Amino acid sequence: MATSLERDFPMVLKIFDRYREKLPGLDGYEVIGLVPDRIGYIHERHGISISAEGSNNWLVIRQDGPPLQGRPSILVRGSDNLIVIETPTAFSGTVHMGSGNVCVLRGHQHALALEVNMYDRSTLIWGRASSTYRTRIWMHGEKRLIVGDDCLFSENIMMHTSDHHSIIDLASMQQTNFPAEVIIADHVWIGQNVTILPGVTIGLGAIISSGSVVTKAVGATELWGGSPARLLRQNVSWVTSHPAVREEIDALKMILAARTQ
Repeated sequence: MATSLERDFPMVLKIFDRYREKLPGLDGYEVIGLVPDRIGYIHERHGISISAEGSNNWLVIRQDGPPLQGRPSILVRGSDNLIVIETPTAFSGTVHMGSGNVCVLRGHQHALALEVNMYDRSTLIWGRASSTYRTRIWMHGEKRLIVGDDCLFSENIMMHTSDHHSIIDLASMQQTNFPAEVIIADHVWIGQNVTILPGVTIGLGAIISSGSVVTKAVGATELWGGSPARLLRQNVSWVTSHPAVREEIDALKMILAARTQ
């Protein structure tokens, strides 16, 4: 699944080890090193509170974007991290980073309350126009977590790419749980109090009902619910209006058709 970020900014994802040379070529963006004499500028110009240790840490953000209004913060406790923020954005949470991480937050959403913890060499991509009222993300094990475009996440949602601790089978004395990426396609609706476990994929236009624990792949235009979540209904999707208005239903048809081609 190619996200719009991978189409628009392939150098961010494919040439991470050389981003210092490549990223300045991104039209309309400024590349700012997270060093002491730039921290004040970032806060004043872009409205982001930053605490950075280590070296070779970078922020890439639109030059012409307005300052962020939600008092977001970035806490870096390592080196070789890259943060890309597209504006306008409603980012109002905190991103904690170790070393070697890539965090990309696309803009144009109406809410983006995120609490992100990224351990070494993880990649987070949060899609354009995808909103959340409170989502916590825990990343470990050098894996990706990708949220597509035009998604809606409610509140008290947890997603993680690793259990962080190991489960050992005592017969074989071998670990049984391993990190795995999480991939969420475009136009997915996640209800409140949902947990999404490592290795889960959720297909285009799917819906996850409140209180669910998602442990396995969810197909496109499916409704899942329960703990563990199970398939409740197929061939359904969603619009933001309630009661639904015809214009949004027609737009939904176009979204699903365009993304399945």
